[in-house]
Amino acid sequence: MTRAVLSILVAMALVFGAVACGEESNGEFKDQYNAAVRPLNQLGDDVVASLTSAGQGSDRELARELDKYADRAEQTRHNLSELEPPDDTRDQFDDLLAALKQSVADLRAVGASAREGNPAEAQKATADLIESGQRLRSAESDFRNAVEG
Repeated sequence: MTRAVLSILVAMALVFGAVACGEESNGEFKDQYNAAVRPLNQLGDDVVASLTSAGQGSDRELARELDKYADRAEQTRHNLSELEPPDDTRDQFDDLLAALKQSVADLRAVGASAREGNPAEAQKATADLIESGQRLRSAESDFRNAVEG
């Protein structure tokens, strides 16, 4: 399952990379948002660091690590849900929260497939994670543009 591990970690690095509102955003909200998503940035860094040791542990160890990543991403989603975005960006913010929720669910599915030692399911779950990660990136970009626009 070593190839699957590498695929999983690369997918996660793409999903949970750098996100933040730029300098032209609404001041107080921008600061709150950036603080709330900072753990996602760290998660992306941690996933990249995990690439160096990919495939060295058991499937169960990988599953535990993925569960921890999912817990961290879910906490970030919770922190974001507590924020009050500018009124004219509510739809984009809701889309961002929904995309992050799906990415977390897909990450948990990858962990479950690793726990079961099922390479075929891991491949499908990883593909789903990549797809939801692309939607997350798009939703984050749309939200950032709405806030800055």
